[in-house]
Amino acid sequence: MNQAQENCYYLTNATSPSYEEKKRISRDSRDHFGILRDIGNELENIFKIIPKQWQIIQQRVIPDDVTKNKLFVTAYDNKLLVPNIIMSLYINNRYYPEPWKVLLCTPSTTMEELAIFIKRCFFAADNGYSDNLFCIANLEELDFESQYNLVNYIKEAQFEIKVL
Repeated sequence: MNQAQENCYYLTNATSPSYEEKKRISRDSRDHFGILRDIGNELENIFKIIPKQWQIIQQRVIPDDVTKNKLFVTAYDNKLLVPNIIMSLYINNRYYPEPWKVLLCTPSTTMEELAIFIKRCFFAADNGYSDNLFCIANLEELDFESQYNLVNYIKEAQFEIKVL
């Protein structure tokens, strides 16, 4: 049995805390983000050694106006549609979205995070990841200055690519 299977075995056979323990945990715990982070870290430790398999989707859905190597921007008033739009874009590209290909902005998203993501987008092909789709969503959550800086950063990155 390999390490990932062993970890999964122990996870699936773990005993659930008693009702009294659950009440104590939920009452004592106020750091919900910390709990989610810890769960995420444990899941990452379990699954990081399993090789990723690309999943190619056989059937396309309604086509979007996405052109290879071109920036695509869309705006929707209904925020509830954002996950559906993202999934539609990826399905049309015949892949599932992966965490390193999607950036969901919040009011606390920094310019550094945006810059790193833009570099990842523009230099993906140079690093063996051609024909990938990258998506930044919820830009309206950013303050005006961050939105302005992002647009300028994208323009600069496009110019640098043309010069190279």
